Amino acid sequence: MVSDVCHRSGTEQEVCLNCMYEQLLKFCFLDFLNKSLKFWFRGIMANNVVKIKKWPKVFLFGDSLTQQNFSPEGNPVDNDKGYGVHPSIAISCLDLTEENRRVPVDDRAKNQEAMILSFIAENNLPLSISTPFLGVVEQLIKDPEAFRRVCLDRTTASYKMKYGLAKTIKDDLLEVLRKCKFSLNIDEAMNAQKEKILTIVCSHYDQHKNQVLINHLASIEMQNFSPEGCWGSLLADHLIRRCDIVNRGFSGYNTSFCKLMLPSVLDKQTASETVALTILLGSNDSNNKDLNPRQHCPLEEYKQNLQEMVEFVMSQGVSRDKIILITPPAVYEPDWIDECKRNERQSALDNKVTAQYVKACLEVAKEMGTQEVDIYAEMMKAEDYQKYLRDGLHFTEKGSRLLFSLLQPIIDSLTSHLPELLFPRWDAIDLENVKDSLLEM
Repeated sequence: MVSDVCHRSGTEQEVCLNCMYEQLLKFCFLDFLNKSLKFWFRGIMANNVVKIKKWPKVFLFGDSLTQQNFSPEGNPVDNDKGYGVHPSIAISCLDLTEENRRVPVDDRAKNQEAMILSFIAENNLPLSISTPFLGVVEQLIKDPEAFRRVCLDRTTASYKMKYGLAKTIKDDLLEVLRKCKFSLNIDEAMNAQKEKILTIVCSHYDQHKNQVLINHLASIEMQNFSPEGCWGSLLADHLIRRCDIVNRGFSGYNTSFCKLMLPSVLDKQTASETVALTILLGSNDSNNKDLNPRQHCPLEEYKQNLQEMVEFVMSQGVSRDKIILITPPAVYEPDWIDECKRNERQSALDNKVTAQYVKACLEVAKEMGTQEVDIYAEMMKAEDYQKYLRDGLHFTEKGSRLLFSLLQPIIDSLTSHLPELLFPRWDAIDLENVKDSLLEM
């Protein structure tokens, strides 16, 4: 794959590391293009013979208590920190001129690690390949002093991929993308620990190199899709291979906002595939009008908004028995006050006021004939109900499990008619007639 002749000088000599890296990238792109075309043609053929199965959906609608229910204790993970890569990567420290040799050897080692990580990212390879890959790029030992300091075990590679390479390369790449056309590809996968991973890859044409460059922008670990997560992930795990969970939570929204944008997130096609729909709203509405007028919604207006949302959902084709109204949870004021102080804002929630919105929610459920879940009442049965809340408002894992335990019997009843599996178990596939046994269920 790597010639013994340097293309810059045309003379036989020890392999130029820059040449090797460029040829590796060309090989990677050609391999990527070849695989992409194969999958594209397969997709055209498959569309002619395979009928796509429509998966039933459980639709979750609400505010931050819904939005954050797919993360452990509702906390988003901030991965936007990093130490960067030494600027010498821009001048290719691998070209060991006397000037480049003056760069500290630790920084040269980091730059070599960055080259390896670039290859891994551009080819969507697992980080576990980083150690074996060192054997493929032994030409890096042309700088033996730096090479001896390269360390890329899986943990180190993961850390440096997120916090090292990305910070430097992204800044440079974004500057390039502002000036040219590009394509963006987002791939979603799940690892063995049921953690959801989103990989973002960008491709653009480089006029100077006369080739298409493929750049890894990010691998985002959602840290959420497991039974140890919150109530949405518990539902997803409970209904695995039977239903899709559609999460439409909007942090900070009240019913006045949600009523207006609900038609934008629930069309008739989605409604026709929905076997259950939850609405969890009211915590933001119950904010004190004087202290937080932006989120406050008067009690009667809150009740009217809920009614109108239920009517809209029904008009889209979801029957009333499939709609589940969930009351706002209890508020533990001391912890919420501390949380607001940390965020430099004033607390505007009162658990006694929340109780009035809970009552209104239950009244709407009774009047409209929908299902109901009173998480507030269940929480208040415990003297130390604050154990269900991580910050006085949003659920801990215990709070999520409590809500899941209340939802589960209703969801089980609504999904009891669905097959246990939309596709057969692996050991039930007819090996003599695989296609029919898989696709004619």
